Amino acid sequence: MKNILTNIIIALLLFLPCSNMCAQQEEAENCLIYISYYNEYLRQNNYDDAARCWRKAFEVCPVRIGHKFYLDGADIYRNIALKSSNPSRGLLDTLVLLNTARGLIYPEYLSESSKAVESDINLFASN
Repeated sequence: MKNILTNIIIALLLFLPCSNMCAQQEEAENCLIYISYYNEYLRQNNYDDAARCWRKAFEVCPVRIGHKFYLDGADIYRNIALKSSNPSRGLLDTLVLLNTARGLIYPEYLSESSKAVESDINLFASN
């Protein structure tokens, strides 16, 4: 009986890290898929569909995915705002959040991201 119980515990201990690694691998694969999709939509200047895929990537990708990821997100939302005759306050909030996060996560881009925040605020003030 002890051997059976010991084997079950060992199997569970071996399974848990594997299941966690499998989930991480699936998230990484989904991250790459959504990045690929939004990049393809960006090539086509299809910002609405790019935004949907970028948001999905934002949900599954790690925070430090890369500086370009946050820059792309800001570009997508900025283009959506520019197309809108009356952009919402939520779009400005999103742009400020993305640029601020970019500066905090990647301190070497803090000055650039601060300038982008100021530029986006001015863009919305003129609308």
